[in-house]
Amino acid sequence: MKNNLKRVFSLVLAIMLCITFIPMTTASAKTFKDVPTSHWAYTYINEMSNQGYISGYPNGTFKPRKNITFLEAMRFAAILTQYDDQALVAARQVWQSKVVSLGVPKWAQDNVVKCLAKGVVDMKTLEAAKKNKMFTTDKAVSRVNLAEYFAKAMGVKSTDPVIALPFKDVKDIPEHLRAHVAGLIDAGVISPQGAGKGYFYPRQAVKREQVARMVYAALQYQAKNTNPVNPVNPVNPVNPVNPVNPVNPTPTIVTGTIKEISVTGISAIMLVNDNTANGKVFSVDASTVITVDGSIGNISSLLVGQDVTVTANSALGVMQAKSINAKGVEFSLEGEVTNVDNSNKEIKISYTDNNKNKVSRVFKVDSSSSITMNNRTRDLVDIKNGAQVKATIRNNIVKTLEVTSSSDDYKGYIKKLTYRDITIVSLNGRENTYRIPSRDTDYEIYDSRYNSGRYSRDRKLTFTELSNLGSVYVEIETDARYDSEVSYIEVRDGFDNEYIVYSNNSRGRDRDQWQIELYPKDSTNSYRDRETYYYDYDLRADNFDSRNGVRVRDIGERSRVVILEKDKDVIKKIMVIDSRYNNGYSYNDNYIYGKVTRKGGTYLEVSDNYSSKDYIIDSSISLAGITEGYSYYFKVSDKNGRPKLINWYDKEPSDFRNNSRYGYDKSITIKYIWSKNSSNSIDLTDSNGNDYYIDRKTDVSGYYRDFYELRDADSRYVEGLKADITSSSGGYISRIYIYK
Repeated sequence: MKNNLKRVFSLVLAIMLCITFIPMTTASAKTFKDVPTSHWAYTYINEMSNQGYISGYPNGTFKPRKNITFLEAMRFAAILTQYDDQALVAARQVWQSKVVSLGVPKWAQDNVVKCLAKGVVDMKTLEAAKKNKMFTTDKAVSRVNLAEYFAKAMGVKSTDPVIALPFKDVKDIPEHLRAHVAGLIDAGVISPQGAGKGYFYPRQAVKREQVARMVYAALQYQAKNTNPVNPVNPVNPVNPVNPVNPVNPTPTIVTGTIKEISVTGISAIMLVNDNTANGKVFSVDASTVITVDGSIGNISSLLVGQDVTVTANSALGVMQAKSINAKGVEFSLEGEVTNVDNSNKEIKISYTDNNKNKVSRVFKVDSSSSITMNNRTRDLVDIKNGAQVKATIRNNIVKTLEVTSSSDDYKGYIKKLTYRDITIVSLNGRENTYRIPSRDTDYEIYDSRYNSGRYSRDRKLTFTELSNLGSVYVEIETDARYDSEVSYIEVRDGFDNEYIVYSNNSRGRDRDQWQIELYPKDSTNSYRDRETYYYDYDLRADNFDSRNGVRVRDIGERSRVVILEKDKDVIKKIMVIDSRYNNGYSYNDNYIYGKVTRKGGTYLEVSDNYSSKDYIIDSSISLAGITEGYSYYFKVSDKNGRPKLINWYDKEPSDFRNNSRYGYDKSITIKYIWSKNSSNSIDLTDSNGNDYYIDRKTDVSGYYRDFYELRDADSRYVEGLKADITSSSGGYISRIYIYK
């Protein structure tokens, strides 16, 4: 029975897809000289040309590789608004005079009016386009801007509170436009594979051939998902004066259980098990009236396992559902909260379903939802990302939600400590914040670390003494009545599975690996108890403090680490606990130079050549003159175990060269490298054609540890690598740091 149902459902889906995507005939297609039948966009270009949506040039060419302009983009977006003549007349009354006053050419005015009326663009966008001379020049439109225009014209936009685009360069897509791009992916207008090798290239220009394909896909989507505004009654071909009134088909009523449902945009194919051999398959769209337990619903309200009564038109092969009356379905789950949207009253939970599949879904929270934490009533605003929960869901609405905290959440290293609260980073990588009572008598602090051969549990600490210990490991107990308020803080030696770094930066078993030796933190013989692990050259570590992205190869001896994930003796994920000894990450009144990428009240995010990091701001300095997006020189200190900005400069300080963090003059890309003079020196040419040389006195570090390793390396592996260098006027490199 189950297999039969699946076969029927799969067959129907396949048939529907074939019907949807059968290429339009090109028998009467106009032929362009520069668009042969072998061209990848031949079908799209010719079909759009036949329908009058695009045109070629007088010489019979199409120029498929030519960039489209802003006004051309408005023309294509106007097509997708589906404004008819009557709607256009009304839109002109509102927008025509404004469009004319901006100097939009006459041929493009109606297109721009439609786009303004639909909200594709606003007056601010048009004013900026005029200022940039986009009405009078051939300046190209970027991929991300065209995506915005098309998505708004079509009315498609992702409603997922967490937009997860599949592109490798998603960071280059402005955050406020990502929902539009996601909507076009769902509509099939943009490929999830991007423009090539998984990249979207949001700032690249759009070619005419690409637009032909996008318009083709967009019109196909609209044909399937948009109900006609003014449907035309069919005409009797024998007597066209008198239209034929269609006969209402006898409705079919089916009662059963939803076994499978495949949703695409605002339509779906649904398989209902009605105790027949193959079940019944229905097409569901925006015209279908859906109710769940008597309340109005939509396609997203239909779930596998619901009992339904479907009224459908039986005249169709795949029956068109006219109405669906569903009973609510209820299920339980255990998982982790990945997003909380208080404004829309929604919560996203990641969990494992009954089929052992990882699922991440968004559920609504309403006034009937019961939320508890430690048996006390809570609100949605009290739920944090990362919280472990048990929930009962009915009709996609949270019925009950119980927050269950892992014991690991109460153990970790102090990241932030104020007189109001304490934030710790636990072994699972989550940050957990607990309130500190206003009265000292309401909580206790003890130091239980191993000291002088005995545990000093009887050593009670004050809040000030705890503050002076810095980022120490603590275990917290909370008040039985107030689960987020501290009742007891105990300072301990650290996580049970902590290691101390014995040595690092040795070559691994292959050229892309490094080797690190570790010994357990409670070892009495570090040499005897050391363990050898390997890691990839570019692996970066999680860090409990504000220095993100520490390279594992920069972790120095005596650093404290925890292996979070490994495959036999290869480390896949590691967390650094005490990074004060990290090579290249210890600041003793040194300088850094970088761009300010984010500015907060108590921190700055500074991006240098290696990574972006957050730095605490010393209270004695003012950041009033610092602007995001600009580069500055910063003096940094970590004498108290945390990196802190203690001064900043617009111009390079006089002692910057002697005290900069890396101490290099500039960055280069190695183009050629070869050794000479009996291999006592190395010649190097960068990508700009500049020549340098290196000898045994040169300080070589990074991907190659010393002069001899660099000298003996195969030049094919060296050429193309990047390097930071300090060189003299004669081209001699005294210091070089090589990296990928």
